Formats: sequence, C-alpha cells, structure tokens
Amino acid sequence: ENREPTSASPHSDEIDLFELIADLWKEKWIIISTTLIASIIAVAYALLATPIYQSQAEVLPPYVSQITALNKGTINLSDKEEDSNALKPISINEAYALFRNTLYSKELNRYFFEHYYLSSLDEKERANSLDSLRASFAKTLSIKQANSKETPDRYQVVVTHQNPEIIELWANEYVALAGKWAKERILTDRKAEVNTI
Repeated sequence: ENREPTSASPHSDEIDLFELIADLWKEKWIIISTTLIASIIAVAYALLATPIYQSQAEVLPPYVSQITALNKGTINLSDKEEDSNALKPISINEAYALFRNTLYSKELNRYFFEHYYLSSLDEKERANSLDSLRASFAKTLSIKQANSKETPDRYQVVVTHQNPEIIELWANEYVALAGKWAKERILTDRKAEVNTI
C-alpha cells in the first residue's frame, strides 16, 4: 500500500471573503432584527432615564489675611509678650482644622438634611421612611479628601442630584455654612477665653 504524501494547500488558512459575505447574507434578518432591537432599547433608555448631575466645591486652607482679624484683637490684649494671660493667636492649621471638623460634623449634616434636602422633596418622596431618606441623602451629598499628592489638605463637597440648579447651590451653601459655623465657634471660644482672663 503505497500512499502518496498529501501536502497541505498553501492557501488553507485564508478566509474566503465572498463565502463569508454569502453566509452573513443568509442570516441578514437575524442581524437586522438584533441591531434594530438594540437601537430601540438604547433610544428608549436615553429618552426615559433621568439624567444625574454632579457638582464639586473644593475647599482649601484659609489665607493669613482671612484670620488676621481674629488674631488682631488677641495680640493687642497685652503689650507684654511674656504675659501668661494674653491669648495666643490662632494659627492657619488650627482654624482649618476647626473648619474641617465642622465640614464633617454630624450636626451640619443633619441641619442640611432637615433644612435643604427634605424641603426639596415632594410629598410622595417624603412619605418614605426616615432611614431610606437618610440613605438617599448620603448618596446625594458627600465629602471627600481630594486625591492630590501635591495638596493633601484639599477637600471636596460633592453633590449629585437630578436637578442641575440644586447641585451648585447646595455645594456652595454647604461650604458656606461650614465656614459660618466654624467662625462662630472660634468667636465663642475666644469670648470665653477673654472672659476668663
């Protein structure tokens, strides 16, 4: 039994384009219907989905000029530097730490939830349980440290909401309230210190 060796055709790994197109043409209705259904689903989603907007307010440490007024009165309390009763000036780090603590405080978060978030809801949304409303608010407003190695002391107030007018207003208002509360706290502490001298 002598067999002649068979050699592989040098073109066996090539794809015949005409044959491929002919095979695809046989299945044209499946391809067309799949494409049409996917397009209809994509358009329906684009039209029916509620857009979500996001705004970020970035917070930086205060400038020296911003805390000078607080320190001016304390430095002038005593002409003698070695006077143990003289109030020490507030440093930028101390002022910023107090602001940061206020920014993260549960009191400010609760105040904003009660006075801003709840008032933006309609009656149907307010009918939800308090726990679900708080969980929804936690997704709406968050505070995070900026991801920057050059400026690790930057923080961001991030507001995510369906209403584009609300997001910018809330981000700025939250930062402004944190600043106002921190200033009031510093002034209250300073008055208490002055009264004990």
